[in-house]
Amino acid sequence: MTLLNVITKPTIARVNGYCIGGGLAIAIGCDIRICSEKSTFGVPAAKLGIGYKAKGIMELERLVGPAFTAEIFYTGRQFSSEEAKVMRLVNHVVSEDKLDEAVADLLGRIAQNAPLSIRAVKESLIETGKPRIKRDFQLITLQSNSVKPVVIIRKGGRRSWKNVAQYLQEHKTDIFINALAGIQSAAFSLVRVSAVSLSRLTTSSPSQNSHPWF
Repeated sequence: MTLLNVITKPTIARVNGYCIGGGLAIAIGCDIRICSEKSTFGVPAAKLGIGYKAKGIMELERLVGPAFTAEIFYTGRQFSSEEAKVMRLVNHVVSEDKLDEAVADLLGRIAQNAPLSIRAVKESLIETGKPRIKRDFQLITLQSNSVKPVVIIRKGGRRSWKNVAQYLQEHKTDIFINALAGIQSAAFSLVRVSAVSLSRLTTSSPSQNSHPWF
């Protein structure tokens, strides 16, 4: 569980069936939980006459709130996937045959986003998940402020990254000249295309296999 709590990559729990005791603890340690309709959840500690670590109780309480945490631990019963969804114990409930597709779709959506933004959010979640006295609020602030738009610069086959604001400041004259050249080039191309089109219009005849407007 310690590894799940500190890993800086997004974690998804794919649940298909029983998610009881230690299995539920692992699922809670993940960022997101997706389960099939046939899944069941529970903590049978009260039925077995054993205690449960305070840390595990705190993690569950942070996820579903004190009332549902009390019900889960006091009764020791198993809860259906729909009950787990109501408790916010899981993010999504899908049919068993759609489970892999749903997980793959979510992974794909995450992978399309900026990795530094994802990491910054994840590290902030790690800190906010700690007891308040152990949270590093300075790290949370730094993570949030460190993610800024960048431009990719290619030189001699090598790539480097620079902050957009810094790059614009350093190259504002070149950027203006390039933009002006681009506008002039586009205008010239437009005039040339118009001239060619007009030429085709005046030289074509009905017998030619051409579009009547060109």
